[in-house]
Amino acid sequence: MKKFCRKYKMPELNGSLYRRYYGSLKPCIFDIETTGFANGRNTSRVIMTALLIPSGENEISVTQFLAEDPYEEDRVLRATLDFLNEQKTDFLVTYNGTSFDIPFLNRRLEALHFPFTLKMYNLDLYSWIRRNTGLPGQLSALSQKSVENFFHIGTDRIDAISGRESVRLYYEYVTSHSGMLEKVLLTHNREDVVQLYRILRRLFSDEGQSLLLHGDFHQAQANYGFPLLPDAGLSLRPKISGNKLQLSGLQHCSVEKMTAMNPDVNTRVYYREEELPFPLNASIFPDAHNPLQGEFRARTADYRITLPLESYDNALYADVSGLKLRDAHREVLEQMGEYVNGYLILKEGDDLSYSALNMLAQLTAEDIEKRIRTF
Repeated sequence: MKKFCRKYKMPELNGSLYRRYYGSLKPCIFDIETTGFANGRNTSRVIMTALLIPSGENEISVTQFLAEDPYEEDRVLRATLDFLNEQKTDFLVTYNGTSFDIPFLNRRLEALHFPFTLKMYNLDLYSWIRRNTGLPGQLSALSQKSVENFFHIGTDRIDAISGRESVRLYYEYVTSHSGMLEKVLLTHNREDVVQLYRILRRLFSDEGQSLLLHGDFHQAQANYGFPLLPDAGLSLRPKISGNKLQLSGLQHCSVEKMTAMNPDVNTRVYYREEELPFPLNASIFPDAHNPLQGEFRARTADYRITLPLESYDNALYADVSGLKLRDAHREVLEQMGEYVNGYLILKEGDDLSYSALNMLAQLTAEDIEKRIRTF
């Protein structure tokens, strides 16, 4: 197995929309190369990974792990997970990674009897674009290269091969160990993550907001879901159903210590060093001092919280004082324009404030998770 590292000068991910939901978290733009597209355990293998990390002011670094033959797949997988561990990555950014990269990688981990699985929040830009923008109706295909061309960054790509061509060239490389073929393969894999970084910057900018179906980035985030603070390890999708605010999501496993598995549940998970293991298993019952009810389920590594809302004159609002949020979180809500006399107005008539909805949901979920962990 070979390891390659390269740094580039590149503008930072500093848009206000990106900072609101991801600014305190460390991303890894991630892509894999395989010997085929079949999902069978023994027919196709992971032979290369690319991991792009913002590494400094206006700088990114790309690390790649290449199997010199398909039988080095286990070394590539181990090196990849170790890298995520060492970098303390909080979430992944992929293109169609929800359907391909992540499940493919996890099937290979299982086939090779690794004692864990990769379970992190994944900002899949293919899914995000498909759900929240008008691009599916404007482009003949929603491939990464089509989106690159839409954002006028296709000419920035310096490789000229397709994914299928890379499979053929890899087998030639295994036989010849040609330095030229190695360079072609690495460039194709590396350009995928570099270009994905460029798409991410544009999508989470003012230019990207103009593409939204509903013109509201906060609504797009509520529809897709977003991660919470690193020490919470949760993702969140809030929605209003009747007179209730429902918070749901997954309990994502930390990458701080990927060395063990939880013997009490079916899902293999990572442990966080010097902390309780994920996932939580707990129930929340409402009482006179707590209006919330919910459940954190270890077996399925998910959670659900319900907050009753109050209504008056065609408006829905939350009683912030009754939530017993920590002072810093309550002060954040008090500074919002929707906050009035201890209440946060979420909806007036047909107008729903997704900005207030997301903030309330985020701070509530983070507080509850912290209370359970310290109970």
